[in-house]
Amino acid sequence: MKKTRLLVTLSLWVLLFASPALAGAPAVKLVITDLQNGSEIVVSEPALLGFFALFDFQKPLAEAPQVTGGIKIIRYWDTGPFDFMHYYFGTNGSPSSIYYDGGLGSDSEHKWYTANPESDQLLRTILGRQNEPWTARLPGVLVVCGLLILVVGVVGFFLYRFRRRFIRTEMTLASR
Repeated sequence: MKKTRLLVTLSLWVLLFASPALAGAPAVKLVITDLQNGSEIVVSEPALLGFFALFDFQKPLAEAPQVTGGIKIIRYWDTGPFDFMHYYFGTNGSPSSIYYDGGLGSDSEHKWYTANPESDQLLRTILGRQNEPWTARLPGVLVVCGLLILVVGVVGFFLYRFRRRFIRTEMTLASR
């Protein structure tokens, strides 16, 4: 019994240190795919790349939460893709949830977790910025263009008036 326990413990330690991902090394990028429309972005924000950045592996949820929509996240290490998960944003005050699909090519236990609030907020900010349509920035562009047209118009008006006054003054002096 003791030998078996020792063997299992040693095996776990070897597995832990054999793979940099399992040892807690950060990923080099996240590839995020929107499950609604299939659009894909690459995120390299350091605060999201840590192995334990998105959720706490030691605190799985007892039951599956009610979720809708969502995104798929694949974490990449230097050697290529390592694991993936499905991320579902919380609504109406409920926390975001993650379904951890596990390592690529392994039979990991598939479990539900609650997303870390700091990472959740950062991910929402990044995705909101990435998915912002150009029409959302249109009011700012219109204000800048309107102010530019106003400035050019005022300067043009004063140049026109100054030119007319200058020509009248020259004509008056020439006629004397």
